Amino acid sequence: MVNLFKDKLLLIFFALFVFNAKFFLITQYGNATPYWDQWNAEAELLYKPYLEGNLSWSSLLAPHNEHRIFTTRILALGLLELNGSWNPLLQMVVNAVIHVVALGLIIILLLRVIGRQHLPLLLAFAALLFSVPYAWENTLAGFQSQFYFVLIFGVLCLWLLITAAPLSLKWWAGMLAGLLAFLSLASGLFAVVAALCVMLFQYALGVRRNYFQLLGVLLLSIFVYFAFPLTPVIEHHAALKAHSLDQFIQALEQVLTWPVESSRLLGGLLYLPALIFGIMMMVQRPPVTDKRWFLLTVVVWCVGQCVSLAYGRAIVPTSSRYLDLVAIGLLINFAIVLLFVGMIEGKGRYLARLLGLGWVVIVVTGLAGMYSAIEAQLVNKQALSRIQESHVRAYVCDGGAQHLQNKPFLHIPYWDPKGLQQLLDDEAIRKILPGNIYIGNSDTPIALDGAPFCPPGKLVNSYSIQSWSGETSAITVGSTDVRADSWRGSDYLMSQLNGLRIIGSLVASENDTGYVVVRVRWGDRLLYRTGPRVNKQAILVGAGGVGEFYADAPFSSEWSLIIFDSPRLPAEFDVVFIDAGTGWGEWSAIGLKQVKSE
Repeated sequence: MVNLFKDKLLLIFFALFVFNAKFFLITQYGNATPYWDQWNAEAELLYKPYLEGNLSWSSLLAPHNEHRIFTTRILALGLLELNGSWNPLLQMVVNAVIHVVALGLIIILLLRVIGRQHLPLLLAFAALLFSVPYAWENTLAGFQSQFYFVLIFGVLCLWLLITAAPLSLKWWAGMLAGLLAFLSLASGLFAVVAALCVMLFQYALGVRRNYFQLLGVLLLSIFVYFAFPLTPVIEHHAALKAHSLDQFIQALEQVLTWPVESSRLLGGLLYLPALIFGIMMMVQRPPVTDKRWFLLTVVVWCVGQCVSLAYGRAIVPTSSRYLDLVAIGLLINFAIVLLFVGMIEGKGRYLARLLGLGWVVIVVTGLAGMYSAIEAQLVNKQALSRIQESHVRAYVCDGGAQHLQNKPFLHIPYWDPKGLQQLLDDEAIRKILPGNIYIGNSDTPIALDGAPFCPPGKLVNSYSIQSWSGETSAITVGSTDVRADSWRGSDYLMSQLNGLRIIGSLVASENDTGYVVVRVRWGDRLLYRTGPRVNKQAILVGAGGVGEFYADAPFSSEWSLIIFDSPRLPAEFDVVFIDAGTGWGEWSAIGLKQVKSE
């Protein structure tokens, strides 16, 4: 009972460790701006028909490139309903949870084969392997849950089809899991193919040679026969495929030896445990109840995934987005290493441990060698995401096509500027846009960089400024008119003025930033002052409009009256006072009439 509690505790620590690693990556480098396929696959083909009541089952099952991402679409719709708007950052966090669940499931099933005593080492290796952000493309994209769903349903398919009696209820559940794996990613079909191959081996070797086994093989063959043609051929992806045997072999070598790049000889050792294990199973022919058959099936599945990548993506077989799948092969091989160490007795166990340690060193060295390249990729991704965000936000604010047209590659988040413009103009899509690019779903009137949410348009002097005589009766804006306040400070002198409430951006130092939103009527007056330097201080009238009344804040070292008396102003409006400056003397403050009911 105590050991079981310890096992659960270790699994929880592992899950939290890997999730926190992914969550840190999301918080540091993630961006809520939808990217590339999300605009057509999510916004145009999923959310728009769903919101307009036109979404059909055929649309949910329709191909996306070579895949039928049914599970990803269902998840996306669920998150849209729960959140009320489209939020790729939320998708990233949920995807991280799904990935951790998938890894936990795989580890639990592996332990049923190699023994619970290996849990600490297996978790330690998995924590190291899956906390490295080599697959950052999946982590930082909300639209990549299919890579994690295929792991969950794929491994469930293998476990149920191999450990259950053919045609039993559990076996049929395995067929269903195989279907869901295929409806997550095209390569999900390899789960059924792997089970089919191992069941054929079992039949041919006489391990299980009965009518039900043969019927199970037949049913799996029928499944593959009908599912394979459902994978569409994408003409413009032909260039990515292997066009010769040499190209295929080179690509397969890259996948099987990842993450080792310095030495193909050392990299070739990574799948050596799986090769030895496969030969051992063919020679020993253990009974069908032996759980090692499941482990063999997982090996076949992993190799099938590698073969699929080597053929279908021969140009970039180890691209970041595919590495979550490739890494599973390393986890499986390490589990086999632990199995061998546990099987060998006497003096041979010491040698086995030494060889296993050498295998781990090869993997760790390969991962360590990737860090500088990964860091550079992440910094570049972060910079591009911010550029994309600013261009899309600017277009949503004022509708200027110049914000999307004639931009360098990847400076907008979609390959077709006109197509992106049409999607952003669509009323149904506009209403659900993420809050970082559409102020209607934003919690703040300023962007992440501290600038006004919408860029300045035609600047209009929306106020006049006068010296203040000290009469508090001249101030008409009350303290109850404050709508939002992230300043929560005062001015540099911590001024105390009778009958007035002072709100300033200076809390602890001039590094403090933020904004305050005040509800104002035409002709209203309030106090305003700045520090000795005015930098990144701004006044925005009409939060999130087209920026027509945005202006840099005036320099005012003494308390001055700001009067909102422009004839262009409406009868009532919001005013946002912004302080985005972090240098010496860069602060702002306002003075409002203190209302007793506060």
